[in-house]
Amino acid sequence: QTSITEGMKQEGFSARFIDELVMATIRVNYGQSVDIPYFVGSISVAGALPGLWAVEGGNKRVPEGLIKTAKVNLIPGEVSKITLEHSEDQPKFLLQYQSKDLNHNQMITEQKEYDIVVVATPLNEGMSDITFTNFTTPLPKIEGRFHRTVATFVQGKLNAEKFGIHSPKDIPSVILTVSTDILFNSIDTHTPVTIPEGYTPPGPDSEDAVWKVFSQRPLADSEIGQLFTVVKHSQVVDWLAYPHYTSPSHLGSFILHDGLYYVNNIEWAASAMEMSAIGGRNV
Repeated sequence: QTSITEGMKQEGFSARFIDELVMATIRVNYGQSVDIPYFVGSISVAGALPGLWAVEGGNKRVPEGLIKTAKVNLIPGEVSKITLEHSEDQPKFLLQYQSKDLNHNQMITEQKEYDIVVVATPLNEGMSDITFTNFTTPLPKIEGRFHRTVATFVQGKLNAEKFGIHSPKDIPSVILTVSTDILFNSIDTHTPVTIPEGYTPPGPDSEDAVWKVFSQRPLADSEIGQLFTVVKHSQVVDWLAYPHYTSPSHLGSFILHDGLYYVNNIEWAASAMEMSAIGGRNV
């Protein structure tokens, strides 16, 4: 329940180590500060260590592989309502969802009954359109809000002079920050999730390099112009990426009702793909 700052001070780490190295990892990984809880802060620091793995083709291949291995019946639809249906032995759940009718190229509403339901999407306020009906007792309240992160992808040439770099060849592949007053959280070169055979990434001093800029808000064209001398192409992804962490933290229940489970509460301990796997094991 303590913050990463207090926890690492108790372990003997210096204030400079925390304010610089630890702060830099948290700014890039969670867009927040060293006030976040000790556990999630430790995961952020672990992400700075060498020897990390990446998934060829992107992280989406992990759930795709799990679905294929489990040989499940995947229904590509969006659930809008979960209704509790009482029975003598155990509760059952009627799911209402919208799916696309490929024959008529239109959305249709369907229903299907299940014995157990696992919710694997955030139910925090403003994050879900799923409604729960016919429950005789209120479901546990889902607390907390998500933190906004804006990712701006730029193909172009970084402005070396902006960062006090005299030679473009000395441009680093990663620029981190330790202050919340700076325009961006981090800037680093971005490589494809699928790397073709024989691929050679352009160097940081190349106009063809692709950069990922994390910030707290969308950047104006003039601000991007401060960071780059050449912009060939840019794309913005503005999303609620992970929980906004506070100390002390809270971790809600994984059981919403008998037979109804909620795995996303694990994110309030720490948000990472590995943590999502742990959340799935709780069912």
